[in-house]
Amino acid sequence: MTDVFCVALIFPRSSYRFRTYAMQYAKALLEMNKMVWIYSPDWILVNEFLLRNFPHKAGFFRCFPAEGNENQGESLGIASGSLHWYNLSRRLKQTEKMLETKIDLVFFCPVDEWISPASGKTLMDNLFPYNWSGLFLNTAHLYSEKIKLNADPSKGDPDYLFLSENCVGAAILDRFKSQELKGRIYKKVLVMPDITDWTINQDGSKLAGQIKAMAGNRIVIGTILLENEEASGFFEMAANASSEKYFFVCAGEMEAAARNKVSRSALQKLIIEKHENNFISPMKLDDSQHLNSIIQSFDICYLNESRNFLPPNLLTKAAYFHKPVIGHKNQLEGKLVEIFKTGLAVGPYLQDNLNALEVLSKQIPQNISGMENYAKLQDIDNLKESLEQLMWF
Repeated sequence: MTDVFCVALIFPRSSYRFRTYAMQYAKALLEMNKMVWIYSPDWILVNEFLLRNFPHKAGFFRCFPAEGNENQGESLGIASGSLHWYNLSRRLKQTEKMLETKIDLVFFCPVDEWISPASGKTLMDNLFPYNWSGLFLNTAHLYSEKIKLNADPSKGDPDYLFLSENCVGAAILDRFKSQELKGRIYKKVLVMPDITDWTINQDGSKLAGQIKAMAGNRIVIGTILLENEEASGFFEMAANASSEKYFFVCAGEMEAAARNKVSRSALQKLIIEKHENNFISPMKLDDSQHLNSIIQSFDICYLNESRNFLPPNLLTKAAYFHKPVIGHKNQLEGKLVEIFKTGLAVGPYLQDNLNALEVLSKQIPQNISGMENYAKLQDIDNLKESLEQLMWF
């Protein structure tokens, strides 16, 4: 068994989700008395967070910028992928030499773009001689009827390189497909919590107060655009729901919604018709306390349609703050909403959303036991437990 002390965390993407993961994973490892090195496009924000919360452990963490190939966030060919691994290996060795500490485990968050070249396992092991694992997001192939279970992945499959000799296991967020992945790679597969930052500013939020003032006695339906989400369902609902009964709030990263033709059209229609039942505001996502205060001003949270197999980070926040949600029945979020009873999972049509509003508005306040159960599964104690299991090899 390897006695893991130093863990290198590799975050190739910059987004609210992965910036928060970087902070919380590092926090968990430091509280477990590990040394942690973080490579991230958001390394300055992560470093500030750790210095603020762990000044007494400043000698046990280092933050570095994700440079060159590390932050491409896209699939690579075999040649460029091999160079990808080689360059990272060289950089980690340089850091080991500089800090006079040996890395015991490298964890990629996510790992998808690193293993997408599907080059030979032996070649990869030679290029990257570190024990490694990673958070695997792309579970779409595990839902395919053509997938071969209890059989090794073929070269070119998204999960093929988990067969690498140096891979100690895999981690996923999709709790419904852990056994399928385990049956293909014959290694431990851990369901990681969709951890987030739940802290709030005790002085309150000016914007949250303004939202409550604008809403008056109306029920506040809110959504936060945290990732590349398709928000047309929310905008159409705001344009067709009762203006006397409901007030709609959409904040966050509007760029992706504006790029999407359907979302952009629905948003333009909402603005042109001048409905007086909504507040739409682009917002930077670098202040979780401000974000959480806004979510606290909601009565119901709306989960926007996503193109991936990830649990919405807003679902975790909504559960913690006891806000019922409306989610999409045919997506991962719908299964989670139905199983943990955190709200309603609905069909794809406008009327489905409007019906859900009527049902949930009559049930406020909600039974919060399901929400608390879901939130507890996503907390830092569960993250520590998962990391402990991952480091047992």
